[in-house]
Amino acid sequence: MSNSHGADNVLVLFLSNGFIIVADAIVLILTWIKTFHLWREGRRLDMRLPISTWLLRDGELLLLALKSRS
Repeated sequence: MSNSHGADNVLVLFLSNGFIIVADAIVLILTWIKTFHLWREGRRLDMRLPISTWLLRDGELLLLALKSRS
């Protein structure tokens, strides 16, 4: 009987880690989408900034948001 509890624990561990990975992937994809839209708008306005500048700015905003939650 104790073996099935161990299997349940492993399942919960995999599911919880899976949800964390999916959540991180969603944040990453949304950051890329927002950054691309800002980069494209910047090019339209003739603001020639490297894509890394946009990503760093968005990453800083994400870190500030996460820091304010904890």
